Amino acid sequence: VLVWHFAQRLFGDAALSTCAALLFAVHPIHCEAVANIVGRAEILCALFLLAGLLILLPPTGTPGVTRALPAGLAFFAALLAKETAVCYPALALLALHALIRPRPAPRWWLMHTAILLLPLVLYLPLRYVSLEQRLLRTPVTAGLFNPLRMADRGGRMAGPFTILGHYTRLMIVPSRLSCDYGTAIVDPQAGPNAMTLLGGLTAAGGVVALVGYRRRPRSTWRQIAVTTALLAASYVLISNTVLLIGVSLAERLMYWPSVPALLLVAAVVMWVWRNPCAKGRALHRVARLLRVCGILLLVVLGLRAVFRNLAWTSNAELFFTDVATYPQGAHLNKAAAGELIQLSTRIRDEDEYERRRTLAHAEHYLIQALQIYPRYPGALRDRGRVHAILGDAEGAIRYFESALQLAPRDTASKEYLAQLRGETQTKKARLDELLRQIEQRPDDPALRKEVGQLLIELARPRE
Repeated sequence: VLVWHFAQRLFGDAALSTCAALLFAVHPIHCEAVANIVGRAEILCALFLLAGLLILLPPTGTPGVTRALPAGLAFFAALLAKETAVCYPALALLALHALIRPRPAPRWWLMHTAILLLPLVLYLPLRYVSLEQRLLRTPVTAGLFNPLRMADRGGRMAGPFTILGHYTRLMIVPSRLSCDYGTAIVDPQAGPNAMTLLGGLTAAGGVVALVGYRRRPRSTWRQIAVTTALLAASYVLISNTVLLIGVSLAERLMYWPSVPALLLVAAVVMWVWRNPCAKGRALHRVARLLRVCGILLLVVLGLRAVFRNLAWTSNAELFFTDVATYPQGAHLNKAAAGELIQLSTRIRDEDEYERRRTLAHAEHYLIQALQIYPRYPGALRDRGRVHAILGDAEGAIRYFESALQLAPRDTASKEYLAQLRGETQTKKARLDELLRQIEQRPDDPALRKEVGQLLIELARPRE
């Protein structure tokens, strides 16, 4: 509904707005954001961005401060949901520039820009404190989820085009979907490929489309240029060009950028319908067939979204589906193995053969994951779990120690090691004794200090 109102406010074309809103409603690229709990951030971000743009953009005339202030509040809410909302000031100024006639004075633009940027003055310090005196964070496995972090200069230059090609393919032909597009799916070491070429063509097409910004306001080329500019402003932060983010690409990240992208598609569709398909034009004879094809396309996209949502009904269904689609995904292999390990713990003791078969299958996935990404602490830890369940204590300890060398703060590996080394029971007994002593001597700080040290060693740091 908000997409429809935004398109209507921007272009005043009900048919175009309906086309864009229908495409947004059924597009399968949105499944990850909608079906996945962590995708709530994307949905809230898009919600507040659209609300902020609708508050700011006037149905007629030039907006004043009374619109800019509540729009700024919506921008702040969007930032608190997801940092990608930082594109809002650029979106707002582009939309205002495209919509407002006649042009306001420079002072008006400066004042509105300052108001729209004001939420960043609050947000950036909050982010800095939340991330422990950093604005950006780099996890241990950064190269696993974003291979561009390990790329040479050539791979670093070609990588963003490859990523753009993948996003273009996902928007046009969303047949092969995945919850992970990390190492080996985007592989900068392998050199340019078909996705790199597609991304280059998309970038070139975007440059050509922007030329139309100088056309008259109601022209199709101008509409295409405006939506392309909005798409570029929305996409730049997730593009891995100016800034390397935590992942190479992810379907959920396109939840908001798909709004201007589908507005762009809708503008092209309406131009084809109103020009080549108009009475007396080249495609008029097949106009009815094209309309049927358009309806069928919406149905096909909707069905694809339905079946993709079914894959999100459980972790096991999702990971086994996606690893079959992208067997070269290190994280997908590790995730599928984790589900098999969980399954093995629920198998009855008398079904030892079935347990060993399940664990052998998990081991196969973990070997695949470590062949793709050898420095993967999670995969090493899970191999340790497999060996521990099978009774190979020495092998399990070796894998847990390897995981801790790569991720020293991995409390799960510490706990498994403690259990295997026979230390856990001794420490728990000592902990119980100390807690009894604290009841008798509640003001003794030394007792509390020793309890704290034991809890840390037992991988219970929060307590």
